[in-house]
Amino acid sequence: MLDFIQRCRRAAPLNTFALILISLLTFATQVEAKPTRLLLGGTGGDLGTMRLLAKAYEKSHPDVTVQVVPSLGSGGGIKALLAGAIDLSISSRPVKDKEYAQGARSRPYAKTALVFAVPKNMPNKGITTPKVLEIFTGDRAMWADGSPVRLVLRPPTDGDFRILAKHINGMGEALKRASKRKHLPVGVTDQHNAEILEKLKCGFGVTSLSLILAEKRSLRALALDGIVPSPETIASGAYPIGKTFHLVTGPAVTTLASDFIAFIGSPEGSRILRRSGHVEVSQQAAQK
Repeated sequence: MLDFIQRCRRAAPLNTFALILISLLTFATQVEAKPTRLLLGGTGGDLGTMRLLAKAYEKSHPDVTVQVVPSLGSGGGIKALLAGAIDLSISSRPVKDKEYAQGARSRPYAKTALVFAVPKNMPNKGITTPKVLEIFTGDRAMWADGSPVRLVLRPPTDGDFRILAKHINGMGEALKRASKRKHLPVGVTDQHNAEILEKLKCGFGVTSLSLILAEKRSLRALALDGIVPSPETIASGAYPIGKTFHLVTGPAVTTLASDFIAFIGSPEGSRILRRSGHVEVSQQAAQK
């Protein structure tokens, strides 16, 4: 290539040579160009849905690759975003003041049900709030058929447990007692939590409806006090415990990230959200 350029330079006037060189560099760039890539990550609770959205987006944008990284957690995803390691983050909470000061901006895009779940092969279809409290405190060690309840916990700082404590009277104290119980399995990430629940005989734990549906998990979301968790019951307020997901952008938002966010709010994106157990939330102006 260099020999060819040198021969062209000797044989052609300066202006002509410049045009030839520009053409060759443009051609080389086009040949060597890789598909544009969008990298996103964050809370595991909605990564399955993001993969469904990414697949649909790539289908209509064949030159684009949308890569969803394994669970980083809400805080970890925002840190990765601000460090420039990913282009877009998914969070189960708005950004904090410190993150906002660094340039992070969040906007809600969807809400799902936070549910109590059991392995799909268990016959249980519902539970009451008093029984939930008894399971966490350890006062209720058996299911109705005499099988032992195997509680799966999340880390003490997990956002799902904060949501439960906010919506269920007495849950904060029940969680404190549960954290002191020995030998209970702990799901470190949303996916790890789901995997334990799937494999644990008589398991019982907390997850999101969107994770169960989008990832096709072998879990059953239990009705709570007779109310089945669904987009409809979340939208109406009949099911009392919701979990809102947020899109988080950094100081510099790429055109591709903006376009993918717009796709999430498009008719096709909306259909994917509803099928995976969400109620759409208006993408309001960026907020803390």
